[in-house]
Amino acid sequence: MGFGLLFIGYLLTFVVSMTLYGWAIRIVGCVVMMIGMHKLREYFRQFVYAEVVAALFLLTGIAEGVFYFIKHYAGEEALPQFAVTLEGWVWLALVMLLHLLMLWALSNAAADVGLDKQRSTALTAMIITVLWASTYALGTAKIIPPGFYYLMLIILIVVTAISIFGCYKNICPEGAEDMERKKTGIQFLDRFFEKLDAREARAVETTRREIEERERKRADSRNSKRRKK
Repeated sequence: MGFGLLFIGYLLTFVVSMTLYGWAIRIVGCVVMMIGMHKLREYFRQFVYAEVVAALFLLTGIAEGVFYFIKHYAGEEALPQFAVTLEGWVWLALVMLLHLLMLWALSNAAADVGLDKQRSTALTAMIITVLWASTYALGTAKIIPPGFYYLMLIILIVVTAISIFGCYKNICPEGAEDMERKKTGIQFLDRFFEKLDAREARAVETTRREIEERERKRADSRNSKRRKK
């Protein structure tokens, strides 16, 4: 449907990219997110706006790649500081806009199928997005310590990933409710999903038994009262 690709692309873009050559991983992650959003547009039109911003965000990865090669082959002094500063602020604006539009689309998708919990998570992540951007700007201006920015970024990534995964787990095309989960082809993700599915199945079964037990006790209680009368 597209949520799985969006989830994987998001992790690549904002988690796996926190490594050497992160700009290259970001480019790949943006492409995967765009493919996922393109698929989701068939069901939820609002993803078109986030898809456009993801394409623009991909350009920041290309820009950082160009910066890397300029510094590597021409030296640090060959790279204008103005260009680096400008790219940093453009990065901030696009990350904030991407999250707001993507989470807005996720919120609407969850609302369309009656998933109040997932909708609430998406709306919460939208608030965190604004708070994160504020800490980035205030930290850059040295009004607050920069540590707040990194803390809010981690919180934002975690809550957004939970929001995407919640939609991935609970929203599927009509008629596909009983289909087995498709393999992603990425070993550690497949193992993660298998364990999650097993845990969820156990939780569902436990809940079902608890409900049945409560219903049985209520029925026994009603029968007991009738006999006393």
